[in-house]
Amino acid sequence: MADTPVASRRARGLIDRARRVAGRVVHRPRAAPRFAASLPRLAGGAARRAVWRFETVRQAIFGVWLARIVGAAPHDALPVIVCLWNRPQRIRRTLQLLAEQEGAPPLRVIFWNNKPVNDRHYLGEIEAFGATGAIAAIDYHSSRVNIGGIARFLVARSITRDAPSTPFVMLDDDLDPSATFVRDLLAAYSPRTYAGFWAFVILDQYWERRNAVAGEAAQYVGTGGTVCDAALVRELGFFLRLPGRFAFIEDLWASAYAASRGWRVQKVDTPVELTSEDSNQYLGMIELKARFWAYLRTRLEAARPL
Repeated sequence: MADTPVASRRARGLIDRARRVAGRVVHRPRAAPRFAASLPRLAGGAARRAVWRFETVRQAIFGVWLARIVGAAPHDALPVIVCLWNRPQRIRRTLQLLAEQEGAPPLRVIFWNNKPVNDRHYLGEIEAFGATGAIAAIDYHSSRVNIGGIARFLVARSITRDAPSTPFVMLDDDLDPSATFVRDLLAAYSPRTYAGFWAFVILDQYWERRNAVAGEAAQYVGTGGTVCDAALVRELGFFLRLPGRFAFIEDLWASAYAASRGWRVQKVDTPVELTSEDSNQYLGMIELKARFWAYLRTRLEAARPL
């Protein structure tokens, strides 16, 4: 594995700045950090929802600040967006599997870290690994607020403003994809598509479901192991209409939002191994997901056939 030479001091400076501004863009008003800091004085869940809403809408409007850590992304590089939360030991494995992708375009890997305490570890791993194999460049964002998986879509919106109809890939850090992962996703892609390996046909209630088969229309596609047309996030309503109480169920939201607009929401046949289900955040959202599905059926007609 060939490391890309990177000045450690410069890279540390980049990530220190990323942590200080914590998701801010160049255009961000100076009053915004003070306002966000005041929100936690609200009570309990209302505070978390207010902070989540503020950060999400702000970055949807102004864009996301990304630190380039290694490499250089050519104009045709494919964005691969990975959200990080609580699996710091997995980043080297994720990098290795992406570097080994076969028949893929150059990859622009973008890490969004929702837990800044792990920044130093992640940065050290990225520096040591470098841009090698299929990986052309690695960008990084340290978020002072854990806004969950909606961050994937904020990044996609931010980096595709000039080319709104273009694919981007999402991967979770607890997944081991095969060497043909990216190639398989792109083979299934066309404009107005949201498709991935983790896909279900929901029969009635949310947990009454079956695995979708390749190419079949699905009501739910998980964001880990997915390809999506960036046009999905061109509408600001994608972020504004997601209710705060369901803020961390962005996968079900993306599936329903795409289906309500007549997009292809479907299964992709590609080998992926789930390595650490015990740390999956969905385990704490079982009832909430069921309630969200009931909400979506009446609001977005998510269950109608495509």
